[in-house]
Amino acid sequence: MPDELKSITQIFYAPDASHAEAHEARLLAVSGPLSGASYLVGAQPIMIGRATANKICLVSAGVSKEHCSLSRDEHGVFHIQDQASKNGTFLNGSRLSAQKQVALTHGDTVLVCDSEFLFLNPVDVESTIIDLAFDQADARAEANSFLESFAEIAALSKKRRQRT
Repeated sequence: MPDELKSITQIFYAPDASHAEAHEARLLAVSGPLSGASYLVGAQPIMIGRATANKICLVSAGVSKEHCSLSRDEHGVFHIQDQASKNGTFLNGSRLSAQKQVALTHGDTVLVCDSEFLFLNPVDVESTIIDLAFDQADARAEANSFLESFAEIAALSKKRRQRT
């Protein structure tokens, strides 16, 4: 794992988390009655709602018994789905359509009534860092190619001037 990713991961995950947990997606409560709580999001779907059987139970009159769910598909992509809740589920400020799965990415915010959550996925962060590294390498290669071409043109120009 690149050092940049280790630093980013340490910001979001408790230092006492196991190695395996440090590489799992999480939902971090940033406001509301569960503020500060962190929930692992893995292979098993997670239901958020008022019912006490839910993994994330929000005791509020505006929250439906089964308000929304998070799941991971066979490709490892995480999704959120509003379960036809009365007051809606909001992703990055936009209300989700009922019963429609929407992909989640690192840094997305989820709002359920007065509770806001932040979706954290170190796999997304690692992919971004790798993409940036490749972009940087590509930019360097293009710059070097340009400089080599420029040097060739300058050398040819110098030869022409010497002939005249």
